[in-house]
Amino acid sequence: MRREKFFCFWYHFLLGSFLIVLLEGCTPAIPQDRTGQPGVLLPPATLGATLVAQQHLTFKRENVSHVIEVAVEADENTIDLVGMVMGKRVLSLTYDGANLDSWRHAMLPQQVQAQDVLENMQLAFWPLDVIRSKLPSSWEVREDGQERIYSHNGEQIIFIRYDSQDRWQGVTWFRNAYYNYDLTIESVLMEK
Repeated sequence: MRREKFFCFWYHFLLGSFLIVLLEGCTPAIPQDRTGQPGVLLPPATLGATLVAQQHLTFKRENVSHVIEVAVEADENTIDLVGMVMGKRVLSLTYDGANLDSWRHAMLPQQVQAQDVLENMQLAFWPLDVIRSKLPSSWEVREDGQERIYSHNGEQIIFIRYDSQDRWQGVTWFRNAYYNYDLTIESVLMEK
């Protein structure tokens, strides 16, 4: 039994390490400038809810796809997020509205940053009126039914489409035209 646990541990460790190395080598570089994002992080209380959710994210850029499982917990004081690949933690963050504390696995691609993960989540799932009130003047957002579109200086940059009125349940498609990537987010609300 002890030997099985030992081999099981090393199997998962090596498999997870291999996958992270593979992610690093196959991920096309995303430009480091911030033109393609509004650069807004909203305080946890602005969500207007307490929730626990699980999300299955598929990131695609230039015909390269990566999958990450995410657990999100939010209340009026804190947003906690943990990202896992093949059962191995690769990203975690805690945000209290003033401080963003994050950890990322050293072999996670450099372009995967905690601030961007949190910002994309907020752009997709936070209430429209809250986001609109906090956007920089060069950005605007409009929503039409099951779509949300962000424009920068009149150019449409971020396109989001939902398959459900309850956005924390179902599939969300997120496209950033500036950085040329797509996210498919499958969400399951565990507790509200």
